[in-house]
Amino acid sequence: TCEANRPKLRIFQIMRQDDTTLYFATAPQKDVYRQLQTNPHVEILAMADRVSVRCAGEVDFHVDDTLRRWIYDHNPVLPRLYSSYDKLAYFALPIAEMDYYD
Repeated sequence: TCEANRPKLRIFQIMRQDDTTLYFATAPQKDVYRQLQTNPHVEILAMADRVSVRCAGEVDFHVDDTLRRWIYDHNPVLPRLYSSYDKLAYFALPIAEMDYYD
């Protein structure tokens, strides 16, 4: 995302992965949610040991209600922070590009 036309790194937990799509949740009142709506193009970097993976794609805010409930029910942190699954904004990242570095 960007703040004042400068890149802004965000830390997100991947809530679910289905094939080449990653799912995330955030609070709809957060700046990051508004910024993703304005510019849905995303790149993420994950690293474990000496392996890095860069993924890029365009965020999709149309997440099925059944999947939204599953994400809420299967993450022990979310019910502690939010009273209901519908208090969150969910989005998917279909991976359009991927680079693998070792």
